[in-house]
Amino acid sequence: MSDQYGYKFILDEVDITNKVKSFTIECSLESYCRELSFELVDSILFDTFDFSIIPDATRVEVFTRITSLDEYDDSAWISQGEFFVERPTFRVGVNETITGVWGRQSTAVLGEPFAQKITQQWTSDTTFYAICQEIVESVGLVWDSTKCDIQDFNVYADNFVADDQYPIEVLQNLVELIVGAEGFVTSDRLGNVCIKRLEREPETADENITDLVVQSINEEPEWPEFGNRIKIIPAETVSQDTIEMNLSSECIGMTDEISFIFIAAQVCDGDGNPINDAVVEWSFSPANAEYLAFYYPAPYYQNYSE
Repeated sequence: MSDQYGYKFILDEVDITNKVKSFTIECSLESYCRELSFELVDSILFDTFDFSIIPDATRVEVFTRITSLDEYDDSAWISQGEFFVERPTFRVGVNETITGVWGRQSTAVLGEPFAQKITQQWTSDTTFYAICQEIVESVGLVWDSTKCDIQDFNVYADNFVADDQYPIEVLQNLVELIVGAEGFVTSDRLGNVCIKRLEREPETADENITDLVVQSINEEPEWPEFGNRIKIIPAETVSQDTIEMNLSSECIGMTDEISFIFIAAQVCDGDGNPINDAVVEWSFSPANAEYLAFYYPAPYYQNYSE
């Protein structure tokens, strides 16, 4: 059934690919585990989900097809992870309301609402890897030191404390103490807990997705936030002030009678706020108006020529 698609959805060991309209898997530095959102076209299936309880096991596994061939020379499928069914999603449109499901990867057990908070002080000498193993295994996961980009080191007695924190927070704080913002806790697609250093310009992809049904793949590097900001202000010789001109008429009549025009000028700063008591130099073209008169101050600056 799934061969006509570029992906495969398995719910409780049953293929439901034809009941999934679309899906998104997100992984970011702000989240330690992958998040899955998918929309269903089968409302009956949606009604079978019980969102009122905290799930005790993952239910959904997503596969994507890649260019590598398996032992039978067919396109190979790789798992993008196993996910809990946690919350419903709704997208209200003009003609329909689309229902969906949101859930996180199996490593979500490191945080809320699955895990219990930890308050502990390590009172004997230990190591960085030993603390990681203790925390990870406390929630039923397996610690693999090969998934950690940070070398092991000694942690001496009474030098590390967890105070009412979820297991993921303990790991994140420990990593931050070692490498600061250059390290983060995440998960790979197989559900392993990984401690990584930032790779700002990855050179290669792990796998290539072949099918055109996959509409887009986005990758956005996240650069560090710099604490300092510089505001550049033009020198005094470069002014941001402007003069707004308003004319009572666009031309002066060509007759033997007296003609006049009112010109109102308002000086404003770079943000458009009026500046009072500003001196304005006037010039006229032609420059030989027969009579000039100025009214200042007034509701606005006035000039007329006769």
